[in-house]
Amino acid sequence: MTDTTTFIRQAELELCNTRTIGSSTCQAWDNLSGEARTAFARAMAFLGCQSSETGATPSRPASESDRIAAARLMLLKLGLATDDPRWSSDVLDRLLKAVLEAPDGSVGDLLCALVGVLGDYSPELSKPMAAFIKDLVVRCFTRHQRSYESVNWRRLVESLSSNPTKAQLYLALHAIPPQFVPAQLADTIAKGLEATAFRDEAVSTLAV
Repeated sequence: MTDTTTFIRQAELELCNTRTIGSSTCQAWDNLSGEARTAFARAMAFLGCQSSETGATPSRPASESDRIAAARLMLLKLGLATDDPRWSSDVLDRLLKAVLEAPDGSVGDLLCALVGVLGDYSPELSKPMAAFIKDLVVRCFTRHQRSYESVNWRRLVESLSSNPTKAQLYLALHAIPPQFVPAQLADTIAKGLEATAFRDEAVSTLAV
């Protein structure tokens, strides 16, 4: 049986290097414990791995850590570890479907995963990255509003590091409802994006 931590590390490394999952990584997933295998099933199908486990019903809800880890893998597939993500409307729809169809899956899982990826890999806040973030946030809000509104925003704010990346700040600018943005974070966003092409956008958004 494969250890879940080892599987996640192997999958993230492979996706960062090639944006694809190889047969050995698919096999590693298939060798996880039953509950972990089910937690990653929809993400692995998104990544191109297939198993009879994809539609299985788990004996109990998937752990939040596994759900977030699964969402991270899908984001890395789209190139979120770089400043040149690649996506389409159909891809985003499939990504959100995979996240929300995981046992107890939610928009919060995806946003937590995105904060983590943007912090751990520190991609530049390029125009493609900014466009991806806005596109994803808009789809979360307009198509899955109930799940979006149930996000633990305080926890998301706390998950931002003491030295957040510009991409994390841009995500916070657009994803976190104004009433949940503390003054300190608003100041950090304004200062962090001041020297970027998104300065005016930050100023106008924070002024709402």
